[in-house]
Amino acid sequence: MSSEKILVYLILGTAGSGRRAVVADLIEGGLDTTDRPVVLISDAEKPADAETKFAQVARWHWTGELIEAEWPSEATHVFFVTDGRSSAVDQIEVFKAWLEAHGGELARVVCVVDCQLVEKHPPLMAWFEACVHFSDVVLLNRREGVANKWMSDFQAHFKSQYIPALFELVKGDRVKNPGLILEPQARRMSHVAYRSEMVRNRKIPGKESAVRRAASAPRSRTASRRALHGLHLRPRAVPSRHEWHAFSPARHCAQTRRT
Repeated sequence: MSSEKILVYLILGTAGSGRRAVVADLIEGGLDTTDRPVVLISDAEKPADAETKFAQVARWHWTGELIEAEWPSEATHVFFVTDGRSSAVDQIEVFKAWLEAHGGELARVVCVVDCQLVEKHPPLMAWFEACVHFSDVVLLNRREGVANKWMSDFQAHFKSQYIPALFELVKGDRVKNPGLILEPQARRMSHVAYRSEMVRNRKIPGKESAVRRAASAPRSRTASRRALHGLHLRPRAVPSRHEWHAFSPARHCAQTRRT
C-alpha cells in the first residue's frame, strides 16, 4: 500500500441539498479509474438514490463528542458527508480530531448550498456564512425557480468580503469541472482546526489585502498555501455555536412543515 496520505474531502450543507449526487459526479468526472474513493455518510442522513452510484459507502456516527467510523485505510480519497441537520461547527471540531488521529490529509472543504431553501428562509444565511468561512469551494445547487437577483446578491455578498473560496454553479447535480473542485488547493478563510469562537470579532491589520492577493493568485497549490498561511480571520464575525443552533436548517425545515 502507498505511504501517501489519504485525501479527505469534507462535504458541508443541509440535508436534501443534493450533496450525495454532487459527490457522485465529482468521483465520476474528477478521479481516475485506478483511484479508490470511499464515501462516509452520517447515519442521521436518510438513504438516497445517489448512494447506489458509490463503489464503497459506509455510515459514520456522531456521539456529540467524537466520530465513530471505521477508517478506510485502503482508500485513496474519502468524501465525508456531514449531518445536514446539526451544527457544522460542532461536527468540524470532532472531524478535525478524527482526521488527525488517523493521519489523513484534508484536501478540501466543499459547501453545497440549497439555494431554494436559503431564499425561502433568509435567517439561514447566518448558518451558511459560517459554512463558507470554513470552505474552499461553494457549490450553488437547487437553483430551479430561484430569482436571478437573489443568486447575484448571494454571490455579491461574499465577493464584497473578498472571500477566496471558489463559487461554482451546479446544474442537474453536475459541476462544470470536477477536477477543479477536487484540486487540493487551500482557499478557505479559516483552517478547520479553529473554532468559530476563536475568530469571532477579531481583526488583524493587513489580512484583507492578503485575502485579495490569495483570491487572485494563480492556481498553484504551493503559492496558495503561502498566501493563505495564517489567514484564519475575516472582517465580519462568524456566528457563535449558540447562533448556529438558532439558525439551524432543521429548525427552519420544521417550521416549514408546521406551516
